[in-house]
Amino acid sequence: MGGLDLTLNDRRVGATFNPVDRTNDIEFNRRWGVDSLTGGDEEIREADLRYLPAGGVTVGGSYGRITRGSDLTSVRTAGDVAIQKADLPLVNYSVEHTRSTQTSLDEEDNWVKQRGSVAYAFWNVTPSFSYEGERKEITALDSSTYRDGSLKFDQFGPKLGVKALGPVSLSLEYLWRSDDQATGGALQRQAASFTQVYAGRLAETAHITSTLDVTLSSKKFSDVFKQLGNADIQTVLVRSQSRYSPLNRGVDADVYYEVATERTSKLEQIFVHVAPGTGNYTYLGDLNHNGIADPDEFVPARFDGDYITITVPTDAMYPIIDLKTSMRVRFTPSRFLGRGEGFWGGALSAISTETYARIDEKSSEHDLKQIYLLNLKHFLQDSTTLTGTQLLTQDVYLFEGKTLYSARLRFSQTRGLTNFAGGLEHAYGRERSLRLRWQLVPEISNQLDYVNKIDRVFSDEISTRIHDILSNEVSFDVSYRPETRLELGMKFDLAKSVDSFQVPALGAALNAQSVRLVYAFQGAGQARVEGSREEERLGGTPASFPYELTGGRVAGKTWTWRLGFDYRVTQFVQASATYDGRTEGGAPPVHTARAEVRAFF
Repeated sequence: MGGLDLTLNDRRVGATFNPVDRTNDIEFNRRWGVDSLTGGDEEIREADLRYLPAGGVTVGGSYGRITRGSDLTSVRTAGDVAIQKADLPLVNYSVEHTRSTQTSLDEEDNWVKQRGSVAYAFWNVTPSFSYEGERKEITALDSSTYRDGSLKFDQFGPKLGVKALGPVSLSLEYLWRSDDQATGGALQRQAASFTQVYAGRLAETAHITSTLDVTLSSKKFSDVFKQLGNADIQTVLVRSQSRYSPLNRGVDADVYYEVATERTSKLEQIFVHVAPGTGNYTYLGDLNHNGIADPDEFVPARFDGDYITITVPTDAMYPIIDLKTSMRVRFTPSRFLGRGEGFWGGALSAISTETYARIDEKSSEHDLKQIYLLNLKHFLQDSTTLTGTQLLTQDVYLFEGKTLYSARLRFSQTRGLTNFAGGLEHAYGRERSLRLRWQLVPEISNQLDYVNKIDRVFSDEISTRIHDILSNEVSFDVSYRPETRLELGMKFDLAKSVDSFQVPALGAALNAQSVRLVYAFQGAGQARVEGSREEERLGGTPASFPYELTGGRVAGKTWTWRLGFDYRVTQFVQASATYDGRTEGGAPPVHTARAEVRAFF
């Protein structure tokens, strides 16, 4: 006779019950066609019957009813069949009908959902066909006129998958879809869509792995809905990721590429007030006396910031193309040369390099191929770019990973453009740095850094963010670790910065010293004590200067001290406490203390 499975469920919830957490699954309202939050005694009764006439074959059906007081009633019936048996086509089909009435809204919903697919695999080929459709009718209790929210759609199409063509697998799918929506009290054709989906996979072979997914879609609206402001949509989605790692991973290259067409809006910066000390901006006040908190009246804050910035979309929508691509190439000769033979072999084995490039661009360029074919002349353009960034980083390592001595040389350059609702903002940054590390004895390690940096932001609008800073910084960090759990460290910093945007140019010089003591509770936490002295000297007495010129430090001497403690009492209980103190430019000391205990359940 086969197998039989019967499930009955009954649940009653009183009108006065208030749960401490969500008691319904996230699809509850959609499953029952419930849009009202009206209270009342709620009862749900469900029955589900499954019949298994043979192995791999399942036929099922269910019935459910929900009532909530005298206002809401919903009845749900569903059926499904599944065949997953060798030598037979793979079949799945389900249909669901939900009928609900809500007296308080004078509304009746009639919702039918269907989904099905059939596939048959032979040799290495799997052809299949799928269908999905819904019809949702929302009417008044005593009328057949369709209300807003009523819809109908049908989507169907074939798919072909090919596997085991050596390391290659391919698939293609075509989908046709029609959408109807309620307008003028009736369901009318809204749009017709055609989608093409292509995918390819290359399993690891000859040290290469690669994936490629391409989706092309066109959506054409009917004349009725074009008159309501809709426009035809062409969508291109491409995603590719490849990796090449030959010579025992002595060469390791990754390439990522993603492009999509979409509709988006310009961004607007909004400053939100938060608790003092948790933000990174402060408000200078209504400097222009216009009664509005303008963006240029907020400045970054090193301590006690009480505003944060978020970006929100404006109302106007633009069709754009969004491109993200990056490449990373790492070259490690020691992986295939070993220690190397002779002078050149040893020299090459001591060198390793890493190159990283990334391009992000959201553009309203009409000629899309200029963007997805990476014609950089059309990137970062005032007239078309909404947001864009170009980053290039080149690292050269000497004796990488050696504890006795090692070095790193870095060149990094960034170009950016953001088209805010308030105007354009260009950014440029460049870093050239050298890092030396050595550890002549096991207990003492040293690190020396030299950084030459350009930080430039400019805009057509007047803003406190505009600056053009050239800086040079040298820092030396020495760490003494007599035993694994104890560390004593000292750091010395010297820096000089010049902002050429100021007239005349404004310079700043920094010298700073800091000490730290860290004690680790093995596997449980650590205690940390830090203290620092910073002296910032400005080349003049300006009323204001950019935050980036001094890193937020005030002119004069700044003393800071900090005590920190973190401890894991048990696997589920953690405790932490911090105390921070500072005095800036001779101002009275400011003390801040926090303590926290967290329990995980």
